[in-house]
Amino acid sequence: MFIYDGECPFCKNFAMLSKLRSGIKNLKILDGRNHLDVLYNLTDRGFSLENGAIVISDNKIYHGSSAIVFLVSRMKYNENNFTILSQIMSNHWRSRIIYPLLLIARRIALLLKNKPVNPLLDISD
Repeated sequence: MFIYDGECPFCKNFAMLSKLRSGIKNLKILDGRNHLDVLYNLTDRGFSLENGAIVISDNKIYHGSSAIVFLVSRMKYNENNFTILSQIMSNHWRSRIIYPLLLIARRIALLLKNKPVNPLLDISD
C-alpha cells in the first residue's frame, strides 16, 4: 500500500505515475487525506504523512525517502522523465539528500493551496 498526500501536486503526480508504471503486484494507492483512519493508525506508530510518503509491504513500513526508494526500485519505466527520477531516487544515499528538498517543495505547494502540511490538521472539510 502506498499512502500519499493528494493535495500535494508532486505527490499526486508521483502516485498516478506509480499506478501506471508499477511493477508491484496489487499495489493499492491511497490519498491519505481521504483515509484519515489509516493516517491516525500510522501516526500512532510514529509515521506521519507530514514527513513523507508511506509504503506498507509485507508488514514492513517504509517512510519518506525509503518509501520512494522502495517504489522506484520496483517500478517499470521507459519514459525519459521517469528514468531520471528512478536513477536519482533508487539510491538510498542520493534519495536521503534529495528527499528533504522534495518535502520543502511539498510544503510550499500546500502553503499556496492554503492546506496544512499535516492532513490530520485539515479541518476545512
